Amino acid sequence: MKRIYKLNNLNLTPFLINRYGHKLANEIEIYYHYYITKILNTYSYYGRGSNRGYVPISSEKLDAILGTKTLPKRFKSTNRPRLLRVIKEDLVNLGVIKYYHSFYTSYGVKTAVMTKITKEYYSGGWTQASQSEIPYKLKPKQTEKKLKKIEENKRKKHGSSYEEKKDFHHEIEASFNNLTFDKDGAKIYLNNAKNNRIPLKPKKGNLNRKMDKVTADTWKMSIDNFDCRYLTVDFKSGRIFTNGVNIARELRQFIRTQKDQSMNESWDVSNCQPLLLCLGVENEMNDTSSLPTDYILYKSLCENGLFYKTFIELLKKDGHTVNEDLFKEEFFEYALFGKYSTKRKNKFRKTFENHFPTVSNYLEEIKKEERIKNCTNILARKLQTYEAKIMIEGVATNLIRNGIVDFYTIHDGIYTTKKSSKFVKQAIIDEFKKYNLSPDIKH
Repeated sequence: MKRIYKLNNLNLTPFLINRYGHKLANEIEIYYHYYITKILNTYSYYGRGSNRGYVPISSEKLDAILGTKTLPKRFKSTNRPRLLRVIKEDLVNLGVIKYYHSFYTSYGVKTAVMTKITKEYYSGGWTQASQSEIPYKLKPKQTEKKLKKIEENKRKKHGSSYEEKKDFHHEIEASFNNLTFDKDGAKIYLNNAKNNRIPLKPKKGNLNRKMDKVTADTWKMSIDNFDCRYLTVDFKSGRIFTNGVNIARELRQFIRTQKDQSMNESWDVSNCQPLLLCLGVENEMNDTSSLPTDYILYKSLCENGLFYKTFIELLKKDGHTVNEDLFKEEFFEYALFGKYSTKRKNKFRKTFENHFPTVSNYLEEIKKEERIKNCTNILARKLQTYEAKIMIEGVATNLIRNGIVDFYTIHDGIYTTKKSSKFVKQAIIDEFKKYNLSPDIKH
C-alpha cells in the first residue's frame, strides 16, 4: 500500500489526544488511517453495492503488519495489546466502522471479518495523506516482507493443499504488468467529469446518478494506485482480479501498450451469465441428444444475444411492470443469485417457470441446495467457475501462447488493440465451441 487516505468527515486527533495523550496520539493516528485505507482499497476490489457495504478484511495480514503497541495500562489488561484490536474498537465506538465475524474460512481458520465504513463518514470522501506522515513500518517494502512471510508459513503448513497461482496465472500477470497507464490523461478526464457532473450508470435507488465527491475520490484512488499492479485469484471460482477489472469503465481508455497503442477494442459475450447456465442445465441431463423444446428456445436466445430483451417482453406479456434501466441488476438479484422465498415467487421466477420450465427447475434445485447449506453463492460459484475455465484457462492462456500479449480480461470480456482484435474475437468463439456453445460476441 503506497498511499494512505484520510476520511474528510473524520477528525481523530481530539479523540486520540483525550484518550492516549499528545505524544502517543501523534504516533498512532496514521495507523487508524492505514486501516481505513485498507477498507477503501477493498471497496475498489469488491464494490460497495452488495452485502450492505460490508467487505472482507484479512485480520491475519493486518495484524502481522500492525503488531503490538505499548499503551497506558489503564486501557488494557496488558500494556502491549494487538494494535489492530485497539483500532477496530476505537473506530466502532466512534461510529466510523461496523463489522461482524466472517464465516469464510481458509484451511479451517477464520481469516477475515466483514467490515464497512458507515455512510456518515464514507459520504464525505477522502484525501491522500502526505508521504512524510507514513512511518517506516508501513512503507511498502516492509509490509510486503511481512505478507511474504505469512504466505511462506502457509505453504509450509499446508504443503500440496496450499492453493497458489498456476503457470498460466503468472503468464497473464506478466502480460498485464507489461501494459502502461496514462495517468495525466485520466486525471484531466476526471477533473472534467467532476466539473460537469457527468451522468453515471443508474443503480437501484438512484436512477439519475451523477458524478459526486465519493465517486470522484474512488476514481482518483484507482488512478493513483494503478502503478501498484496486482493480479489476485479467487481460487474458489478461478476468476482473476486486476487493476483493469476494478477500475471504472470510463477510465479503461487510458490503459495502453508499451508502444502507447490504445486498448479500446473490447469483445465480450452477450447474455453471458444466462448462457453459462446452459452448462449447468446440460450437466444435469442424462441425455442431451433430445433436448426439451423450451430449453432449445432458451439456449438459442442466449446464443443470439436476445435473452434479456426477450425476457423483458415476456415479463410485460405476463402482466408485470419492468424498469428496463434496472432490469439486469434485478434479474441477477431475483432470478439468479438472490435467496428464493419458499412462500412466494417473484415475477422473475414466475416468468421463468411459465416460459422456460427446464431452466426454472434447475434453478429451483440449486436454490434448494443453497437453503439446506444456508448460503446464497452456489449458483454464482458455478457460473464463475465455467466463465474462468473458458475465458482465463482457455482464451487468455491460448492468446499468450500464440504470441498475443496486448490484452487484459474483464471476467467475460477482453480489451485489446485494434491489431489483435480479430484474433481475440476468434479465440473466444473457438473456446466456447469446445463447450457446445455458439455465443454472440459483441464489440
